[in-house]
Amino acid sequence: MPTFIFALLLQTTTVPEDSPPSGDLLSLNGGLMFWTLVVFLILFAILGRIVFPKITAAVEAREKALEEAIEGAKRDREEAARALADQLKGIEAARLEAQKIIVEGRQTGEKLRAQMIEETHQQQQQ
Repeated sequence: MPTFIFALLLQTTTVPEDSPPSGDLLSLNGGLMFWTLVVFLILFAILGRIVFPKITAAVEAREKALEEAIEGAKRDREEAARALADQLKGIEAARLEAQKIIVEGRQTGEKLRAQMIEETHQQQQQ
């Protein structure tokens, strides 16, 4: 079967030796141009009704998904910035409280030291 198709194609594409030469490569053939245009328009109409809407829908869906991903990333970035600010505030508050505790501890230590020195002086005087 394939050899028959090949022979048929070979026979239809070969030019008989007794035919006159067919002009140059840029010669116009009106019938061929007409049928080429008809086939192109039919194919374009079929593609326009079936394929192009699906491609357009897929591109729009992809664009929508990308926009949603970008918006989600922006929201996540803003949330992370807020969380970081909260953490920094918490760290600063903890640092201030630690400083306050250290100062109070020093004051308490100084008071105890002064009391102990006073008690020691009183014991030495007795």
